[in-house]
Amino acid sequence: MPVDRDGARRAVELVLREYLDERLREVDKLDGDCGQDLVAPLVDFTVRGGRRMRSVLAWWGWLACGGPSEGSQAEAAMRACAAIELLQSFALTHDDVMDSAKLRRGAPACHVAHAQSHKKRGYHGEPERYGESMAVLCLLYTSD
Repeated sequence: MPVDRDGARRAVELVLREYLDERLREVDKLDGDCGQDLVAPLVDFTVRGGRRMRSVLAWWGWLACGGPSEGSQAEAAMRACAAIELLQSFALTHDDVMDSAKLRRGAPACHVAHAQSHKKRGYHGEPERYGESMAVLCLLYTSD
């Protein structure tokens, strides 16, 4: 496992990608449309951005306290660090819904992306309410 900031960020992203891609595969087995509608926007949001400072600092804390940088314990520690990023995605998505924010990291906020999908697919009901509901459901599913 890397010690430098950029390496730690890449390692966190790899763990996140593996975890979230597995969640997406699980949903796709049940319903491919649901996977693309529900989980894919969060996967994209989580892996595409952010400084990952919380997870990098957690990793450095692990190392500073004598945790090994290699082996199964290091891998478990890195998964815990990646979990912090997933929690951060949850908090940012929740914050965007509460604040009615339209953008996050230069792209439509998760609830906005879901509302746009609602309109594009011609679903019945209110697109904004759908977007907010889907953003919350997506977060609940991926945080098992």
